[in-house]
Amino acid sequence: MAAEFIDWQQPLPDHAGAAPLLLLDMGSLPEAEWHDRIQALRQRFAMGQLICLGVRSDFEQLQQALRGGCDSCLMAGTPAHAIVEHIMELNERQEQEAYRVLIVEDSKTASHLIRRTLAENHIVSEIVNDPRQTLNMLKQFNPDLILMDMYMPNCTGVEVARIIRQHDEFLSTPIVYLSGETNVALQVDAMRLGGDHFLTKPFNPVFLNAIVKSKIERYRTLRRTMYHDSLTGLLNHSSGKHMLDMLLSGVAHEGGFLSVVMMDIDHFKQVNDTYGH
Repeated sequence: MAAEFIDWQQPLPDHAGAAPLLLLDMGSLPEAEWHDRIQALRQRFAMGQLICLGVRSDFEQLQQALRGGCDSCLMAGTPAHAIVEHIMELNERQEQEAYRVLIVEDSKTASHLIRRTLAENHIVSEIVNDPRQTLNMLKQFNPDLILMDMYMPNCTGVEVARIIRQHDEFLSTPIVYLSGETNVALQVDAMRLGGDHFLTKPFNPVFLNAIVKSKIERYRTLRRTMYHDSLTGLLNHSSGKHMLDMLLSGVAHEGGFLSVVMMDIDHFKQVNDTYGH
């Protein structure tokens, strides 16, 4: 990863427009100039990430930075290793696999329309037209989000959501209802019983994709925090054991082989003492 230092008083070089990430040292810039300077950079780096460093945690400074167009702020006093972790996390997000959405909808016409809409935004999806097959597909596909109709033959979307929530591995998976139901009381009741959001049909494609992406981004961030070690990025102890149990269960049911390697690294305490646990 190449880096280049440029003083606030220097003009930006021509090649800077291609930079995917800019770290802005706000502590060396008068606060009165923050908004205009960040806004100018935002216009030039429309697709890049702007991160403001040295920002106080008070409302006014955060408002100035975010209103100007920065993507995130790291507070004054943030240690170097935390800044590096933040950059690596942003890089990981850009390189991560495509978002996955499970569509639970009895209408084949509607489900394929939703799939096409998601595909236009590079979101991978699978369709379940029979809600009774939802659990099987969840375990096979492991989606980041579930889009579900409210009213289907044999059961309602609320019943499916409640059944999904009985399984610990899907407790935090976002469920977004997509239905023609306009009764607000019923919408609220549906969310109270396992849903996270409610969109009415006919849906706005732009709004649908925005909701799906924002829900998935938060879900993946939460999942990384809960299941991955912040230092190594690997699965933590409990998540690693859970993953191993799932793999063993899969081999037991489907056959095949599973190999496990356990490594004990010498003097690893020195790494913990240097970089933290």
